[in-house]
Amino acid sequence: MTDYVNEQDVMERRFSVPYNWCVKESARMWRQKNGLWELARGLSGDLKGKAVLDAGCGDGWYTARMSKESNTVTGIDYSERAIAFAKAINPHATFLAGSITKLPFPDATFDVIFSFQVLEHIPLVELPSAIAELSRVLKPDGTFIA
Repeated sequence: MTDYVNEQDVMERRFSVPYNWCVKESARMWRQKNGLWELARGLSGDLKGKAVLDAGCGDGWYTARMSKESNTVTGIDYSERAIAFAKAINPHATFLAGSITKLPFPDATFDVIFSFQVLEHIPLVELPSAIAELSRVLKPDGTFIA
């Protein structure tokens, strides 16, 4: 448990600024993130009219791209600081602080769930709960991309 707490502390320090938004488009990190988004976007199909969840949204960089294509986008992250940045930067999505191991949504809420660079940071003992929760809130014919 100590490693997980330390990792959360590291991520929380990273969100002293909305760091994903501070990267120039010419930077390698931006190109990698944008490339991941383009790949995931191609796999997800048309998002228009679909309910979308960004699980582990951080400061909402990916969520902003999702909300350009769907008007029903929700982002969730454990970091209240990151969520505050996400809300300030992207008013077109709904954001809340919380854990993906205990999602506050009814069963079968989302058509598409994206979870970029998140699952590898969850402790192994909590990973089954996270996967079960993501599965629970995904519609039976929904798409999950991580």
